[in-house]
Amino acid sequence: MTFLTPILLLLAVPCLAWLWLWRVPGRFLRPLRLACYAALVAALARPALYLRHGGGTVVVVADRSASLPPEALRQQEALIQTLQSRRRSEDKIGVVSFAARPWTTGCRRAPRRATRR
Repeated sequence: MTFLTPILLLLAVPCLAWLWLWRVPGRFLRPLRLACYAALVAALARPALYLRHGGGTVVVVADRSASLPPEALRQQEALIQTLQSRRRSEDKIGVVSFAARPWTTGCRRAPRRATRR
């Protein structure tokens, strides 16, 4: 887990000082305020959890209308070929082409590598 804005964790210092200086009557009120301040400071620091397993999905939308120059069609095909050559085994790529009507070429998985058993 990481924080997207960890500098805001420094807000815990004035919160703790405020808690120390402003004593409140009651047995459970002080721990409750401490928990609320901690939750508030943690939420402001924007916690994030990055999961590194699993593949991604890329969907390419390609314009194939007759009004496009031939160079644009070649660039689209080169981009799709580049994406296919650089994907990992768990990634999927889908292509949606459109001209007068849209059509799809499905999401394909990269071929699995053979493993010995």
